[in-house]
Amino acid sequence: MEKKLVTDLLAGYHDSQRPALDNNEPTVINFTIRLQQIYELNGQLQKMVSSVWIEQAWWDHKLQWDQSKYGGIKEVVLPERGVIWVPDVVLLNNAEKSSMGKPVNEGNPVLVESNGVVRWLAPVVLKSRCKMDVRSYPFDEQYCGLKFASWTGSQSELRLDAMDNDVRQNYSESSEWDLLQTYTLRSSAKATHSSPEKKSAIRYVIRIKRHVFYYIVYLLAPCLLTSLLAILLFTLPPESGERMVVGVTLLLSLTVFFLLAAKHIPQTSEAVPLIGKYYSLVIAEVSSGLFLTCWVLRFHHYNTSLGPLPLWIRIYVLGHIASIILYSVPDKYKIGGHADRPKDSENGVGWTLFQIYSQQNNHIGALLIPWMVSIKARNLEWQIRNLRSPIYISIAEGIYPGKY
Repeated sequence: MEKKLVTDLLAGYHDSQRPALDNNEPTVINFTIRLQQIYELNGQLQKMVSSVWIEQAWWDHKLQWDQSKYGGIKEVVLPERGVIWVPDVVLLNNAEKSSMGKPVNEGNPVLVESNGVVRWLAPVVLKSRCKMDVRSYPFDEQYCGLKFASWTGSQSELRLDAMDNDVRQNYSESSEWDLLQTYTLRSSAKATHSSPEKKSAIRYVIRIKRHVFYYIVYLLAPCLLTSLLAILLFTLPPESGERMVVGVTLLLSLTVFFLLAAKHIPQTSEAVPLIGKYYSLVIAEVSSGLFLTCWVLRFHHYNTSLGPLPLWIRIYVLGHIASIILYSVPDKYKIGGHADRPKDSENGVGWTLFQIYSQQNNHIGALLIPWMVSIKARNLEWQIRNLRSPIYISIAEGIYPGKY
């Protein structure tokens, strides 16, 4: 009886004719998808791989029958190609060239009901293009879309209507992505050579957020601990000799972690991911600490027979840097302290010269303490004679009348 039914239905049926009572009216396709799972979202290839169930339903007036004449048969299964008309709905943002232009339900049979309703249901794996925004990686949210439209039929011939906006009914959670929201948008597709008119299209937008636990445990936490260890470089005594070894080891560890993180970071030149900025900042911090450690060791082993430390080192180290790190410098080591005061009469002349000049120019005089006090009076006179500055000569004439 079913064989007779199929024979009668297909007698005189042409699969190239669109089912429509009025050719001026479009054939309405009730379209919906059920998102099963998101397998992968590849940031380097800008591609999303997902598993979905796609259902299409339309009414074909030529595929109706009276159940009483065919033994009460309510529905029958028919092949989809070469037998009856089926819509050529494709995924427009397809990322696979091999499946470009192929109907998404191709290769699956159709179910025909006695009232002429045709249902086409198929499970498919879709590989769609998804432009990712990696600026907040790995704390990023992505919006990926699935856009469907007829490959050849214009919007005057075929219209897509969404049957159900909720596509998450049978969704299975992904190990990497958390599905936050989905919504459906009616749109139109651009014309092609096969169909100069615009096409009716449906776009499903999927909003997902990355699970960050893996990245925190394996990429961010080790880097944070390594950066904290870099601060401990300055707590090691200079005599230990291990400061440089520890600094280089920390820098090497950060480089290894950065190489591991680079394998997970999406390769794009449009924006620098957040984790990339973080690693760059930490590497810069450790490198700066290593650089400062070199200078600290250099000053610690400074040969005092070569003369006093340069003025700028004392100003910035004992002045600015000490105040920043809340280090209290003993009075005898402060600039202008007991260590800078003269102990003999010759240097007393230099000290007197400094006091006279600093009273007139307090803001500049403070910078001249190590220079004027650290040399003997005769060297001071030689410096003044060579400078030939009017203000220095006027001061010197008041101390050494007749020499200038």
